[in-house]
Amino acid sequence: MKAETSFTINMAPIRVWSHLADFGAYAFWHPNYRFETDAMTPEQRIPLSYALYKGEYRIKAEATITASEKPDLFSWTVGIGGIAVLEETYRLESLASGTQVRHSIAFDGFFSRIIAVPFRRGLTQTLAIQDGAFVRFLKKEMHRAGGTNLNRHRRRARAARHTQKGANDG
Repeated sequence: MKAETSFTINMAPIRVWSHLADFGAYAFWHPNYRFETDAMTPEQRIPLSYALYKGEYRIKAEATITASEKPDLFSWTVGIGGIAVLEETYRLESLASGTQVRHSIAFDGFFSRIIAVPFRRGLTQTLAIQDGAFVRFLKKEMHRAGGTNLNRHRRRARAARHTQKGANDG
């Protein structure tokens, strides 16, 4: 079973890929995953914990990086080969207006059909929730790194306006 979603963001593919490859930052945006390490190399096994039932239960497993092609592809698998394997993939495509991200999850293995049946309806919705959280995180990062910082004169003018409003209210 496979599910896929897609979204577009006004950011360079290399920056999107860098945020996907930053395992430490998943705690800030991903609703389910927590990676136990920041290091990343292909074929490396990485400790991962996954939240179930709105975070009440956590399952610990090891993820294996299967593809890390900067800045086009990022993928990992979790599971026991041949029995039940979940593969999560992010494919990045450069557009004139930014980056299109195709996010997919595929179940494979003997028990994949059994596992996939109860998750079939909610899988696309789960991907959409994860993508929305990632987009919000990227937008915050864009504003944090971009030119949204006010210079000293604008900060003083803004502070003066707030002070004057407060003085006139009382």
